[in-house]
Amino acid sequence: MRQLVILVFFLLRLSFTSQGQQLNQKSVLISPSELESTIVNEMDVLILDVRTPNEYNNGHIAGAVNLNYYDKRFVDKVKKMNRSKPIYLYCRSGNRSNRAMLILKEAGFKEIYDLKGGIKAWEESGYELH
Repeated sequence: MRQLVILVFFLLRLSFTSQGQQLNQKSVLISPSELESTIVNEMDVLILDVRTPNEYNNGHIAGAVNLNYYDKRFVDKVKKMNRSKPIYLYCRSGNRSNRAMLILKEAGFKEIYDLKGGIKAWEESGYELH
């Protein structure tokens, strides 16, 4: 009986701890215009392109850093990044960046913004690639 009480206590504590961490996290889908406005108005913005290096080299959002989602060291590289500042993600259409967002949440990032529709939506909105 005592072991059961200890187990229940442990599970409840674990549940409240993970809920507290989730409450401190923010993940939001943003439009191309919202990302463009952020780029223009913010000085210290981390934009993460999670496409392959070849896709990145064929055109990317100005100032974006490339970190290939398919790289087997992706998670390790993410864990070395600054978790305290907001991060803006994008890929081609939004699928990889959505999965990457989950990895970033797990790694402890506090503010994560995912470009809805990816770089395709960015281009369709008339914004430039570099």
